[in-house]
Amino acid sequence: MTVKPLDIEAAHARLEEIGSLWADADAAYNALDDVTKTVLSECMAEHEGESQAKAEAAARRSAPFKAHLEALAGARRRMNLARVKYDSARAYIELYRTEMATQRVAMGMR
Repeated sequence: MTVKPLDIEAAHARLEEIGSLWADADAAYNALDDVTKTVLSECMAEHEGESQAKAEAAARRSAPFKAHLEALAGARRRMNLARVKYDSARAYIELYRTEMATQRVAMGMR
């Protein structure tokens, strides 16, 4: 089996691009994750006078907190998909390198 040549510069540029998208998605997820306790606290503040347990339970049922959790889940999904694309691109390059090495051995080259 002959493998068509890979444009190394283009593959490198694409890997950097995909890596940057992953980094952006990771940052977006972490920014949302970092404020989860703050959002919960703000929702709990609307239930002053109640016990902390009741206020927290009510806050966790509140629309703003549920919306935050949905946004967090969406950001996590985008981050994970970006990671899959990055890992897939790296795996493709590694498979290409392995195939080229196999071809060199088959041709008696090193």
